[in-house]
Amino acid sequence: MASPPTLRRLGRTAAVLVPLGVVANVALALLTTDRHVIVAAAELPLAPLALAGGLALVPWVTGALRVQLWASFVGHPVRFLDGLRAVVGGMVGSVVTPTGSGGGFLKWALLTRQGLPAGAAGTLLVVEAVENAAFMAVALPLALTLTVAAEAPALRAALAGASDGIVLVVLVAGAVMLGTSLLFAASARGRLGRGPRRLIARIRGGLRRPFTDARRVAALVARRGRLRFAAGFALAAVQWTARYSVAAALLAFLGVPVQPVLSWALQWATFTLMAVVPTPGAAGGAEAAFAALYAPFVPADVLGLATAAWRLVLFYAPLSIAAFVFLGLEKMADPPELSTSDVPT
Repeated sequence: MASPPTLRRLGRTAAVLVPLGVVANVALALLTTDRHVIVAAAELPLAPLALAGGLALVPWVTGALRVQLWASFVGHPVRFLDGLRAVVGGMVGSVVTPTGSGGGFLKWALLTRQGLPAGAAGTLLVVEAVENAAFMAVALPLALTLTVAAEAPALRAALAGASDGIVLVVLVAGAVMLGTSLLFAASARGRLGRGPRRLIARIRGGLRRPFTDARRVAALVARRGRLRFAAGFALAAVQWTARYSVAAALLAFLGVPVQPVLSWALQWATFTLMAVVPTPGAAGGAEAAFAALYAPFVPADVLGLATAAWRLVLFYAPLSIAAFVFLGLEKMADPPELSTSDVPT
């Protein structure tokens, strides 16, 4: 489990990395956008930009509510601020580690600090993932159905632009998974020596209790958690609709006529690619995925500015707040130190 000093170090690391990301994206906008476009953008109405900023913060609230929803279900209720700390901590973790791994682990660590058993905390994350997948299974086909007829040529061009990257990502991810599985199996059978075999045995022993807790919570959800699952599904719908609508609001601010539902579908594709980018916070890969997918729909002289603005508003601006909020909430959670006058004699 991550200790408080480790968590604070992650927060401080994020507080350093986030400004670097901001500088990189500002540089990207300046290098890829004509000066007259930037000057014209400064005179555009600010309402769509404010809407984008508000939408980017909605997942904070819905995420904290989802933590509260399921933590109380397993008999370990938490306050809203505790749920918010777990959500914000997950965001901070995603800055300093690859997007597909770090955020979830740190969120799990923070939930266990709130008193949840390790297996129950892991199962809560799995339940949230199932809610997300269920919403996407409903919303994504609907979004594609509503947009594919009108935008079929451009949509094919967007997918073609990202196809090489998608194939490479799938091949690399598959090779890593296969190699890890073979290494694990060889270690468990003693083919790599006694040391790796004992290590695998200890890992299996440490995972036995969490898996037992996970099975118990999963059975409990199946029996008595259907209404809560429906509530979690609704919160997931609000969360992902808001997050995927940020790009459409920013494009409206820049005067680019893109269908909101089409942009929502493109955001799903962008986030899917980001999840397997190995760099911390998907740095570089996120911008490349956005630019490739939106290129058929956004004018070339605005694409660089749109990419940088999307990354700043959806990621770096909230994460700048999150890093400091996380440090503040962690400090509030720590018990006060006793002064010498408080020590009984």
